[in-house]
Amino acid sequence: MAAIGRRTSPWLWLSALALGVSLTHVFIDWHIGLFGASSIHMSALQAGLVLSFGLVAAWWALALALASQGHKSALVSLLVLDLGFTLLANGVAVLAACPPPCAGAFPYSDISHIANLVVGGWAAYATWKAVRASAEPIRWLAPTATIALLVTVFAVQAVSVVP
Repeated sequence: MAAIGRRTSPWLWLSALALGVSLTHVFIDWHIGLFGASSIHMSALQAGLVLSFGLVAAWWALALALASQGHKSALVSLLVLDLGFTLLANGVAVLAACPPPCAGAFPYSDISHIANLVVGGWAAYATWKAVRASAEPIRWLAPTATIALLVTVFAVQAVSVVP
């Protein structure tokens, strides 16, 4: 499904790039102190956030690997990650909350937010096309687990943000 001859499908590259820009956004937010001051000590909420972001990255990598082997459920999980995490959460929601120029970490935060919007939208579109082109039935366990993971991450993130 992912490769035709030696050419890799666009959704694979774009979903991997979406993971990259999403992680970059998280690193910038952490650097500017959005989740508390950096120190040798970490609060339980900060540790939970690190763990949850690590789980998202691991789940994303697993979905990329399985989707590249032709598993449609993993492809739908990538669509959820591209759309929900990259485009909507790190792109649309953050741009709405802090439109450019965002005072928090200008220009890095603005570049990151716009990159999430562009790459997330592009990756979601390419992945959606791949989902529609696949004749395999969708097994909903993996996409449902992806949604549950994102809801958990967003909940931990919401209580971890320092006002």
